[in-house]
Amino acid sequence: ARTAHVVCVLLLALTFSYLARLFPWAYLRHWSVAWWSLLLGVFAVRASLSWPEIAMGFWVLFLSAEWVFLFYLLAGCREMATGHPVTLTRFLPALPVSILLATMIVPFFPTFDRLFGLQSLLLSAGFAAGLVLLRQVTPTHRTVGLRLMQVAFVFLGLLFLAYVPLFWFHPREILPWLS
Repeated sequence: ARTAHVVCVLLLALTFSYLARLFPWAYLRHWSVAWWSLLLGVFAVRASLSWPEIAMGFWVLFLSAEWVFLFYLLAGCREMATGHPVTLTRFLPALPVSILLATMIVPFFPTFDRLFGLQSLLLSAGFAAGLVLLRQVTPTHRTVGLRLMQVAFVFLGLLFLAYVPLFWFHPREILPWLS
C-alpha cells in the first residue's frame, strides 16, 4: 500500500510539473511544489518504518512536508480563485518555524498512528478550505477540471476525517496491518 501511495503521488507531482511547464499559470507551479512536498512526506513515513530508532526525526520531516503541501495547495487554489498572485517569498520564514513547531509537537505522540490521526484532522480542514477557495473561481475558469478538483477535495476531506478516529483509537492487536 505504501509503494502504491508513493507511485500515485509521484505521478501527480510529475503531471503537475509537466502542466506547469506547458501553461503559464502560477497556480500550477504551486500545485507542483505541493505534490513534490507530499512525496517527500510519504518517503519520510517509509523511512521511519525502515529505521525505527530514528523514526521521530522522520516524523518531523513528514509533518513539515505535509504542512508545506497544504500551504502550496491552498496558495494555488487562492491564486486560481482570485487571479491575484501569492507572493510566496513572504512566507519563506514560515518553513523553519514549521520545522521547529513539528520538532516540538512530535515528542508528545508515542506512536505514528496518533500523530497521523491529528495530522489527518488538519489535512481534512485544509481540503475543506481549498473547497471554499475554489467556490470563488470566476465563471470563465469553471471547467470540468475545476469540478473534478472540487470533488477530489470533498472525498479527500471525508477520507482524512475518517482517518482521525481510525488511527487515533484503533488497537494495534486487532488491526496490525493498519500500522
